[in-house]
Parts: sequence; structure tokens; C-alpha cells
Amino acid sequence: MRISVEINPNLRVDGDKTVADLDEDVHGGAPVAGEWVGVFEPQSGLYGEGWVLEVDEVEREVLLGVAWGALRLPEGNSGQRSLALNAVLNGRLLVSTAP
Repeated sequence: MRISVEINPNLRVDGDKTVADLDEDVHGGAPVAGEWVGVFEPQSGLYGEGWVLEVDEVEREVLLGVAWGALRLPEGNSGQRSLALNAVLNGRLLVSTAP
């Protein structure tokens, strides 16, 4: 099973990186530095690829590199979710729960 990591596109570190909680946001195994993982944002449905840069066992966090411009929405999404994709590509996603 491939590891997937729930991300928050609003939480960025050094522009192209993000941090996720090792216990709550990582699914399918224990990530290792250098490993490619699937990344997703559950509210908007965005998904894509990320790579593990560092695993901090003390702080229980994982630092990920994310190709923000390569994130995609599931097929069939339009309207509000398309706006969310455009915003994340421009580095300023504000996730909304509106339909």
C-alpha cells in the first residue's frame, strides 16, 4: 500500500514545502526521507505527489516537498473547487467548506 499524507495547502514552509502530523495525517505506513508519497487535501479534493524531506520523530512531524503546480482535482469538479485549484497554483489557497 502506498503512503498518503493529508496536507494543508495554507501551511507552507520555505515556499514549496509543508509540514504534516506524523500520527494524524500520514496513512498507509511510516514515511522515510527520500520517499515519494501521495498527498491530498480532503476539503477541496486536491491530490498529487510529494516527497518526504525529513521525519521528526520527536516532534511527530513530517516535512514534505510538494509540487504545488501539479496538484489536481478529481474529475467532475467545477465551480468553487476550480477556484480553489487556481488559488493553490498561485500560492494562496483559502479552503472553503461551501459547495
